[in-house]
Amino acid sequence: MSFTYVKIPAESSEPVEELTASKAGGLEQDALVNNAKSYFQKQAGADYLSCDITALSIPLAKNNYHAVSLYANDYGRDSRENDRATQLVTACGHAIAEPIRGDVFVGRAHDNEEFEWGRLDFTIEDADPTADWCRLARSSGGGGGHGGKASSLSNLVQQQLGTAQGKAPPQIVAPATTVGLYGSDGGVPVTESWGTWTQSNDEVELKLSIPSEAKSKDCKITFKPNKLTVAVNNETKVEGTLFGAVVPDECTYTIETVPGGRELCITLIKADEGTTWSWLTTAK
Repeated sequence: MSFTYVKIPAESSEPVEELTASKAGGLEQDALVNNAKSYFQKQAGADYLSCDITALSIPLAKNNYHAVSLYANDYGRDSRENDRATQLVTACGHAIAEPIRGDVFVGRAHDNEEFEWGRLDFTIEDADPTADWCRLARSSGGGGGHGGKASSLSNLVQQQLGTAQGKAPPQIVAPATTVGLYGSDGGVPVTESWGTWTQSNDEVELKLSIPSEAKSKDCKITFKPNKLTVAVNNETKVEGTLFGAVVPDECTYTIETVPGGRELCITLIKADEGTTWSWLTTAK
């Protein structure tokens, strides 16, 4: 039997690639880990090279004990920033001090100590930061930045120690505990199909590209305590129930000229200051 995992190239012009490997090696000889090591060894021209493992989501009851991990070369060996991988990490609720660098691989496993460990499919659709599993991961108890503890990575640690075969084992990297807000100002914006959004303790800011000829009258924004609708030239861009309540009378929007066109900037004022929003609206 085989499983699917993905490669996310550092170069944004290169597509995310689905790869398959055999489950036969199990936990002791995991094909994903071995393939990632081999790939990074060839990149570096080294006889032996380990890989860093970042736990995007640790296995907990709420996520059906599904662990998602990112495998990368030592960040110091590749200067290329991997924007898509960085967005995926932050989409799981993690705050990171440095962007992810170089090509990476991402895979999923079922990791419940009461049952046998096993690989599960992780597809191109799963590599999208707006995927449902990312939203679950960053929720309370979901296994991501707001989830469980590093001790839940015991099987992963044992796995890597077991496959090191007497050589220096890979470094297990638990992303920094979230010290800022998901999509925080100054950090990586949350990417949606219509644009991006960020948040601070008391505000949420949306940014949407609009036609260069668009004027204020062409933009219709409806603010309600728990809902938001954004339409440009009679085309609905954003619509749905908000993660948290806002103060409609204090919400505003502006149209700004930016390199390459114009941008609609919407500011939502949180009714509950200090609340961390895990997503913007229920509608993607």
